[in-house]
This record gives sequence, C-alpha cells and structure tokens, in this order.
Amino acid sequence: MQVVRSILPSILAQRLMILKGQFDALSLAIYGQVISDLVPPSEGTANSALKTIASVESKTLSASVNPASSAEPTFLARNLLSLLDDSPPLSLITKLMFCLKPDNDDWDEPDFPYLFADFEQDIFQTNPKVDGDEAVNGEYGVNFDFEEALDAMSKPVSDSVSEDALTKFAQIVADGIGPKTNSQAFYIAKLFKLSACQRPSLALALCQAIDTVDVFDAESLDEDTLLHLLDAAANADIARYLNTDSFLSILTEFQSSSFSALHPKTAKQAAERLATRLQAWDIFEDALSNTQADFAAASAMLRDIGSGEQSLGIWLASMMGHDDLVTKLAENPLYPNSGGAYPKLFVRNGLNNTIGGMGLGGALSHDEFIAFVRAFIGVASVLAVWAWSDSLGNNVCRERTLGVLRLWQGTDYREIVNYLLLLRQFTLRLKWITANDTPRKSGIFGEQILADILDEPEAALNNDLVQTILSLKQPLSHISESDRLSMRKIALVVEDGLPAAIEELTRPSAHPLSYRRLRTLRVSVALVERELAEDPQKGDWTILQTLWDEQSTALIPRLADLLTETAQDLNGHFLITSPFPTQQQSSSATSLPQVLSQLFSLAEDILTLLLHLVLVPGSSSSSLPLGSGSAPFAFSLTSYTLRSLVLGVADVFACTDAADTIYAQGTPACISAQSARQVCLEFVRRASSCGPRGITIEPIGGKSGAEIVMYVLLKHSVASAGRDPAYHLLQMFALIDHILPESSSNGMAMGGEPTEDEKEGEKQKEHWVVDVLPNVLEETQGFFRQLDVENKVHLLRRLVRLG
Repeated sequence: MQVVRSILPSILAQRLMILKGQFDALSLAIYGQVISDLVPPSEGTANSALKTIASVESKTLSASVNPASSAEPTFLARNLLSLLDDSPPLSLITKLMFCLKPDNDDWDEPDFPYLFADFEQDIFQTNPKVDGDEAVNGEYGVNFDFEEALDAMSKPVSDSVSEDALTKFAQIVADGIGPKTNSQAFYIAKLFKLSACQRPSLALALCQAIDTVDVFDAESLDEDTLLHLLDAAANADIARYLNTDSFLSILTEFQSSSFSALHPKTAKQAAERLATRLQAWDIFEDALSNTQADFAAASAMLRDIGSGEQSLGIWLASMMGHDDLVTKLAENPLYPNSGGAYPKLFVRNGLNNTIGGMGLGGALSHDEFIAFVRAFIGVASVLAVWAWSDSLGNNVCRERTLGVLRLWQGTDYREIVNYLLLLRQFTLRLKWITANDTPRKSGIFGEQILADILDEPEAALNNDLVQTILSLKQPLSHISESDRLSMRKIALVVEDGLPAAIEELTRPSAHPLSYRRLRTLRVSVALVERELAEDPQKGDWTILQTLWDEQSTALIPRLADLLTETAQDLNGHFLITSPFPTQQQSSSATSLPQVLSQLFSLAEDILTLLLHLVLVPGSSSSSLPLGSGSAPFAFSLTSYTLRSLVLGVADVFACTDAADTIYAQGTPACISAQSARQVCLEFVRRASSCGPRGITIEPIGGKSGAEIVMYVLLKHSVASAGRDPAYHLLQMFALIDHILPESSSNGMAMGGEPTEDEKEGEKQKEHWVVDVLPNVLEETQGFFRQLDVENKVHLLRRLVRLG
C-alpha cells in the first residue's frame, strides 16, 4: 500500500491506493514528487482541524420509532393501529391478542371486537339465590356456578360496567367459596387470570373479597392451578395480594419432598417461578423510582414475563392501565438517545446466568433500566398490533409493523424483539407469512426476521421456531437455498437433541470456521447446557452416556481443542500485517462483523460450559452460568488441558480488546467481544483459585492451577500469533494483574473479625506467596523486563502487597 500526495496550485490533495488479491508478481509505477521534498503546506492547511469519520455501524433511531426515549412508549403502536379503519383501542387489542383469545365464531359477529361480558345476564341471573342487590339468608352465592362465570369472563369487561357491579360480582364469588378442593382452587386461579388483564378495579375487587387461605393450600394446588396463578401474578394488584407470608409458605410447603413427589417436576418449577415473580414485583416497582435498586432482579422479572403470552399481555395491560405504574414510569426524565446497554434476555436458565458480565441488568444504571422498560413496552405493544393486523389480513398495517420490527433487529432493540418473537403465536405467524405464496413485502420482512432470530442459539432451541424453520420451502423471496439448508441443519440438530449435539461437537471442522458451522456449534453447546440445566443431578451422567453411545472422545478435552481452534481463527482476523480485521472465508454473503460476533460468542459459550462442568461444588452462585453455580459433581482438568485452555483464553482475550477498539459500541461484534472478555477474566480467576471456588487439577499434589496459569501467561506474553506484540503484552499484563490476589480488606486491617471471604482471601495470598511465585521467578523476571516503567511499578506494588 502506498500513499501518494501531490500539490495542486491551491489545494493539498491526498490519494490512497489499495491493492488487494493474490499475486505471483506485481509491478507498480507511481508518478509524482516524494512528499518529504515538497514545500511545507500553508499555515491555514496545517492548522485545519481533522474531521472524524463516523462509524458506518452506529445507528441512531428516529424519535418516531424509538419508544425508549418517549414518555408514552405505546405511541408507535397507536400510530400503526391508526392505519386500520375504525381501529379499536390498543388496550382492547392487547387483551384480545394476548389474553382473551376470541372464539372463531366471534370474528363473524357484526359487533366484533366490541363483544363484552354481560354481568347481569351471564352471571347474576345464573345464580338462583341472587335477586337484585339483596342476598338470601345473608349469602350471595351458595350455588354459584364457577364455570358459567369463567365463560362470561373470557370476554372483555366494558368500561360502562359500574364499580358497584364489579364489587357485587367479587362478593358473589367470595360467598360461593366452599371447602378447599382442587377444582375450586383451579376455578379461582383461572378467574384471577381472566380478570388480571381487565379493568384494574375488577382484579382489585376480587383481591379484597377473597382470602387466599380460604381457597389454597399445598394439597389443593396442582400444575394447572399454579400456571394460572403465575399468569395472574403479572398483574401488579394480584401480585401484591398473593405476596403474603401465608401464601408464600403454602408454595414452600408444596415444593417440599412430601408434596413434590406427587406432582411432576414442572409443577415444582411453576411454584418456584410464582414465588419469585411475587417477590420480584416489589423490586420492579422500586426500580422505577430508586436509582440504587436491584436492576438485575427487576430485569429478570421482565424476562420471565416475556416467556409467556398471557403473562406478557397482563403485564402490558398493567403498565398501560394502572395509574400508579404509569405515573412512576412517566416521572423519569427522557433521554433522546436511550439504549445501547439493554440487559441480555437470551441467557441460559434464568437470573444468575452470566459470568462477571452484565447479564440481566447487573451493570445497568437507573436511566438505562427505565429505557429498557419503555423499550419492552413499546416492542410488546407493536407485536400486539402486528397480531391484530395479521388476524384481520390488513396487509398495509401488517407490512408497516413488520418493517418496524425488522428495523429494530438492527438496533439496540434486537434482543427484546427476537426474545418476544419466540412466543408461539408469533412463530406461527412467521410460518404463515413465509409460506410459498405470491411474493409480498410482508413476506420478505418475515423471512428476514426469521433468519435473524436463528442467530441466537437459545432461540434455536425453541420447538415452535424449529418447526417453522423445517416448514420453509422454496421459492423464497429473501432466504437463499444455501441459507435455508443452513437453517434447516440447525433445526435438525435441535430436533435430534443431545446425540446430534455431541456428534457435531466431536466432529472435526475445516478452518477457518464458516458462519454456518459456527452457528451449528453454538447450538450444540446450548443443547448440552440445556441438558445440564434441566436435570442438575443426572445431566452429567446423561452426557457421559451419550458420549459412550456415540463412541465419541471425552467432552472436556474436545471443548479445549475447540476453544483453541476458535482462538486461532480469531487471531487470523487481527494480524498486524492488516490495519483492520480481514475476511478469511471465501463466502461474501456473510459480513466479517457477523463472523467475529459468532466467534466471540462461541468462545464464551465454550468457557461457560467448561466452568459449569469443572467448578468445585460450593462455588458462589451469584455469578455463575447455569443458575446453580456449578454441577453437583465437578470434573477435574489435567495440567495439559489447563495449559491448552489458558493459551486459548489468552488469545481470545487479546482479540476482544482489539474488536472493542475497532467496532462501534453497541454493534454485535463489539457486544460479543465485551461479553467474551468478561468470561475470559472469570475463567483465569477460577483456574487460579484453590479450594471450593476453584478447579481441581490432576495429578493431585502436582502443580497447582495458579502456578500453571501464571506460567502460561508469563511465557505467552511474547507469543502474539501475528498480532501486535506490544499490544499483546499489555493484554497478558491485564490478565496477570487480574489473577493476583487482592490485598487485605479494611475490616481485617482495622482488627475486626474477618469474614469467610476474607479468610479465603488470606488463604489464597499464602498459597501464592509460598507455592506459586517461587516457582515462576525466572519467567516473572523476563516478563518484568518487557514492561514499560508505569506497568513495572504497578506490578511491583501488587507483588509487594502479597508479602
């Protein structure tokens, strides 16, 4: 590459010539003057300010399609709804599309969608002991027919119904409650669910009239009842009503061994989710106004709510209809460029599912959390409009709505959009839209949306999405045949389950890894993780049995090899001979940032799975991947395997910082690099720890994990694999600085009673001083000589503090 400058009469010109390709011989003739021989430019030219070229990947949404920066997050959904003639209000659409699904016959009614529950005819007159407002013998509903009430409540409640009628209805239900039975508990739970999306006063009236201890106990609960209550608890008033010590103790008793043995595991999981959701509502409401709230738990509640249609619709109705929630959200200031730091929703097995990263909102500020809530409301409401327009067959509104969703997939909204699109009705609607039909713009949008969703391995595990992918047939408007086959390959792996995943992981791969192969490997890792998460006690054994049946190699050494291969591919993209990452594969259909994003994510997935498999039980679960922190039985690592893993981690870590520097913040490549970087830090920290928070290294009594990690990092500081050696050295310095034990805490320094963590920290320091550093003195000296003065001083201080 040669830069040539020439001086025109009054203009300083610069020309950049780039030659790209493979040449056996190349001759160039460049004419002009050597720049060093030219007359210095004029003072005006020399003092002119250089203009910064904005990143081509950074996108700022217009305010008209950015609910996160609006005081009314549903404004876009209402505008889209106005494309329909005589469109019903958004609140009614939300109920009908998410909660109160209309019967097929209702769509043919002339008054549809304004078909409301008739309290007087369908409820009050069906009870023979109710006559007007007077009770008979002091009781309203001795013979109250719950099934008739549930049938009537399956329709929306009109705003014209008086508050007295709602109160009367609630009292009739309360008076009709008899001895605790499974069927009665089921009816009441379903009644709460049906009322949860209606006018707030209806659910509140039921809560005030019915006492939970009169209806529910551990014996009367079952899975269906718990699932109805789980959906109902997406309503703020019902959640407050159920969030009592007495009801929570009932849920705890239900999960005890004596009762859980009588019900499937899914019933126990429903009880756990219900208890968590009830307690999370207080945290969520606090997070709307408290700048120091637990945003991770509040974000986790939204993730859980977004996993079910009924829950999502009820929560959305609450956020639009409950004055206290609307006011709390509206009181927060607006930020025009809100976004860029939304929590991850595609995480594995719930809240504690990342390793030292942002995860579900742990690193969110209050402003970012408020933007996330507004964005969540905006996306959910637009999805409701899409469902309504698609049901009516209105192509104009449907096309415009799908266009907005597709636009959002390329922005910070992507995580929310793709997560909510996994709800069953939306995967089915994508299936219908992309059917072999006359090409339409809505169909093209549908294909683009569908292809984008599959980039997330956790999304690919969705059974409804798998069936939608398998149903795709040519001709298609956007998805090429090669892309369709690639998507079909992923769907077939998911459909075949764990054996197919093991086969893909153990099968040799051509390098550099193709985009198709990267996605298949990530889905395979996700399938293994799902097996471990769904059955923590027997998941390890199931995987070992599958490996035996498939006659495959051991899983952990194979994962170590796969990490090494991934690191080698990443190194090839950040060579010092090229100022920017280079495209290694011949396919031009996939952009380089997409490949890099998948490579970083694959490295993160591998390390996450490895940590779950090898961490010694008893590790802190606050920052570990699969919810429970580690497997009940931890696999050990050989010294050779650990060395291989640390080398791979070091290279991936160095590449993450390079990608973070090159690519714009908020782009997929940058986000994936940042997330992988945190996992790399956590892995070397865990591998360097001894005891219950570390990794067992074989042979027992040989070199410790800390010694192996320190030795490898010190020696690897001069092996940059073609990347900038000075830059590589700084990255190894950052890793070494991270694994060195911290100095004594303030509590111990002041003579206070040390905590368990402080005692463990002192053990780690002693281990490093006695067993680690003396064995790597020569390597440490060599590493020390390579550092600049500032880093030498910093490292020396860290080492002195260990003494």
